[in-house]
Amino acid sequence: MDWNKEEIKWFRQLLGLTQEQMAKTLGVTQSYISHLERGKKIPNVLKRLLDCLYEKYRKEGKL
Repeated sequence: MDWNKEEIKWFRQLLGLTQEQMAKTLGVTQSYISHLERGKKIPNVLKRLLDCLYEKYRKEGKL
């Protein structure tokens, strides 16, 4: 998936996570999640982490 700022926020909210919780899950800071949701460029490694998290929740039927 090619994540953009809207999709990151949508996915976080779909999972019912705060920015702080999402940050902890991905191993980054809350302020970094905030920057991503405002349009900061997303590194490839973070895109891969988001893809893995998305697949995990999809397979568990949570999406």
